[in-house]
Amino acid sequence: MSESGYKIDQFLLNALKNIRHVSFSAGQLEEAFCHELGVCNVQKNKGLQNWIYRQLTRLVKYGLLKRQKAKNPRMVTYQSLLDFSDINFDICNGPFSKAKVKIASELDSVDAMSLPDSPSKPPIGDLKKRAKQCHVDLLSSVGESEEYKVLFKIYPSLRDALQPRYQEALETSSKLLGQLRAIEAALEHYQVHAL
Repeated sequence: MSESGYKIDQFLLNALKNIRHVSFSAGQLEEAFCHELGVCNVQKNKGLQNWIYRQLTRLVKYGLLKRQKAKNPRMVTYQSLLDFSDINFDICNGPFSKAKVKIASELDSVDAMSLPDSPSKPPIGDLKKRAKQCHVDLLSSVGESEEYKVLFKIYPSLRDALQPRYQEALETSSKLLGQLRAIEAALEHYQVHAL
């Protein structure tokens, strides 16, 4: 293991180790980072997006990533030049580590509320809201992947540039479909037991 002398957030390092793409976009790293935190709604946070871009810039500067330019700045991708598992980083707590702590404390309070001693009303309304949002996100993602297919037919020269985004949209659709099925299973459970 080589010493880097570079400080890095533990969750960001885990995201970089676990990212499955040969080259990845800032959005894909952001999604992997949020997955490490165990939070999905942080993805909409502009502060997080800016922080991810700053970290990517630093990693490029330190020679750990290579920035692959594209005509459209949103299509820029990054490629690992070294295996992040082989580097000994100085681990630090980034500004979003608190989100992980907050989630853990919220989960503890949810566990405490759902103990058999404390009767609680089934969260059907909350589950319905989640299912509705998940359904909207799924339709959006499916629409995005379908539009990429149309663009590939109309503009074949864009295929190479848009392929990673198309793949990302497909993966997101699969993940959202799985989430929707899980939420619907929970809803079904509560509705059957409410009868």
